[in-house]
Amino acid sequence: MEGQSASEREPEARLARAGGTVRPASGTGNSSQPAVNRDLVRLALHKITGSPEFSASQQLRQFLTFVVEASIADPPVPLKGYTIATQALGRDDSFNPATDPIVRVEAARLRKRLEDYYAGTGHSDPVRIIIPRGSYQPGFHLMPVPESGTAPETKPEAGSEPPSPADPALTPPTSSAKLLETPQARSFPAVLLRPAVFFPLMAIAFAAGYAAAHL
Repeated sequence: MEGQSASEREPEARLARAGGTVRPASGTGNSSQPAVNRDLVRLALHKITGSPEFSASQQLRQFLTFVVEASIADPPVPLKGYTIATQALGRDDSFNPATDPIVRVEAARLRKRLEDYYAGTGHSDPVRIIIPRGSYQPGFHLMPVPESGTAPETKPEAGSEPPSPADPALTPPTSSAKLLETPQARSFPAVLLRPAVFFPLMAIAFAAGYAAAHL
């Protein structure tokens, strides 16, 4: 941009550099975290700034975009309250952080909005961006990927054991022919168990019992 000195254009030049990886910022408690690919960080940033949680606040989007791009630049751009206020929040060169708390206020709002985002839209994001308290330097968290390929073992629910073969509900009805083959039936004279003899005898016995009951 015309009218800018080389030192004033240097931060913008740094922000334009891309590629490679970036390690979590110091002071974020992530020194053991592996380096995060810059493209993944930018993808995470793009998803955040396009989410419903950030759609109504252009100032928070600008704040987050500036500090993330400054952090992943090579080399990183130092993040001071003055730099953020004048390059991301629209303050002029006369900005005084001692009398204007805008950067601290917006940083607190940004932290809370990120918490809301990761509790909602971004709950499954593979890379998380945080702004630690007491710092404007963002940290980048690689979230663990859930293991896949092993189907969970299914256990039968309580009370769902298969019924016993002896369950009466599963026992088919016995035909009259089968009844004639039972051990109890075999104790009667064979001739009495023939249908042509058995049923007339039953009719006679029923009639006799009915007549005796009405005498």
